[in-house]
Amino acid sequence: MHISITKLIISRWAEELAALTGKDAGTIVKRGLSDHDFPKQTVQVECADESRITFRDALLLRRPEQGEMAVISRHGASVELRDLGTRVNILPQQSGSVL
Repeated sequence: MHISITKLIISRWAEELAALTGKDAGTIVKRGLSDHDFPKQTVQVECADESRITFRDALLLRRPEQGEMAVISRHGASVELRDLGTRVNILPQQSGSVL
C-alpha cells in the first residue's frame, strides 16, 4: 500500500491542523484538507545552512518543545524539518503574483 508523504505528514500533524482549520483531527486524517483550508500566503523557510524552500498557499505548523516544524502546501508539497536555527517568513500573496 502506497501512502504519500503529504498524507503521512497530515496524519502526524492532525491535531495542529485541527486547531488551525477548526476541523476535527479524525476527519482531517480520513479526508485530508480542502483548498479552502489553505491561506493565500507564501511560506519561505531558510535553514541554518542557508538552504531555502518556498511554498505557495501553505500552512506552517510548529512544535517548539520538540524542535519540529512542518509546511503543507495546497499543491501537494509537504515537508517536515527540525526547527533549529530555522527562519521562516510568511508573506501574503497578491492576486496574480508568481513566485
